[in-house]
Amino acid sequence: MTQRPRRILLVDDDTANLEILGDLLRAEGYNVVCARNGAEAFACLRTAQPDAVMLDYVMPTMDGGTMCARLREEEATRHIAILMTSGLPEEVVKPRCQLYDAFLQKPYDVGDVLRTLDRLMVSKPVHA
Repeated sequence: MTQRPRRILLVDDDTANLEILGDLLRAEGYNVVCARNGAEAFACLRTAQPDAVMLDYVMPTMDGGTMCARLREEEATRHIAILMTSGLPEEVVKPRCQLYDAFLQKPYDVGDVLRTLDRLMVSKPVHA
């Protein structure tokens, strides 16, 4: 039985970040869906069915903290691994949003992103 590619939902208001990181993750075999804010991300959650969400903290329309809380509130999405990213240090983000599984401060190293996503995907179940 072949395992399907891991699905990642990238959420960032910086289009260049989405394009660059999306291309790198696709090259690593990930199935990648991109959204520019939390509201857009929620609109594509059902069809994307991600195993993990890589989520920017500071965004317009719906910020990463609000989206993270909503993901954890809903039964259908609370299992999804969340990698929070921000230009702000974690000590600023953590008191406002504690529901993520991992944090990387921008600018982040691509190797750190891959290692963190791999770790999160091992610790969270994959849903077919």
